[in-house]
Amino acid sequence: GTQAKLQKAKIALSEASLVLEKNKLESSVRSTYMELWFTESKLELISTLEKEFQDFELYMEWKVSPESNSGIFFHVQEGIVNAIYESGPEYQLIDDKGWPTELKDSQYSGANYDMHAPQEAEVVPIDEWNKTRLIVKGPHVEHWLNGKKVVEYELWSDEWYELKENSKWKEREHYGMAKKGHIGLQDHGGLTMFRNIKIREL
Repeated sequence: GTQAKLQKAKIALSEASLVLEKNKLESSVRSTYMELWFTESKLELISTLEKEFQDFELYMEWKVSPESNSGIFFHVQEGIVNAIYESGPEYQLIDDKGWPTELKDSQYSGANYDMHAPQEAEVVPIDEWNKTRLIVKGPHVEHWLNGKKVVEYELWSDEWYELKENSKWKEREHYGMAKKGHIGLQDHGGLTMFRNIKIREL
């Protein structure tokens, strides 16, 4: 069932590669290079790092197929919410140039989804790999995309609470409130590919 597949997906990303295609899950160990391929599935939460992280720097390379949408989440809580996005802030990944409907500024790649719009963000052509860095140290968060810092904010600041109050997270009491948690990767339709995932604690 879904729960069994979810548990199988919870393996250390530094040691594994995942392939998920229409609820068929496969995993394999790779020591020096890894790549994740997520294709359209009913599973909202695809993979979380088993360990919880508080202060960290996360690096990965990614690309999406046309009209695909995904995300990287941090400080994800399990057991108190129903979906990954109800607790963890999201670094948005999306087909910026080919998405079929109009996007809000805070929905483009590099955004803190529905909270902070990316500034001067540029994705590479759709068949090339984007480079992402996510830095979290205490309340301070930075989103980097292809060598540029595109988002910077302070969790739990007056500005942050005001943005939350005016976002889709207004009624989500646990959203962004944890000081540590899991890191998660989301499948939200289409095909998303990840490789060279690296993390270090700060």
